[in-house]
Amino acid sequence: MPKLAVIYKVGVYGALTIVPYNDTGKYMIKFKGAATAIVPIPRPENSEVNMQSSRYALREKLLAAKNLDEVWT
Repeated sequence: MPKLAVIYKVGVYGALTIVPYNDTGKYMIKFKGAATAIVPIPRPENSEVNMQSSRYALREKLLAAKNLDEVWT
């Protein structure tokens, strides 16, 4: 089971439903289909990327990147 899921929703999206989880104050995310796993993207030792907070990345760049510097440059 993955420890981390990355989900980005813009506007109304039919493949994603967010529903309350019992009476816990938490929410459950239900997907229409299975999630797509991506391979880990290495961070070079001399990386220019600062990973101190969450960052938005385009799926196309994530899939094409050979290292993290290629995702945000």
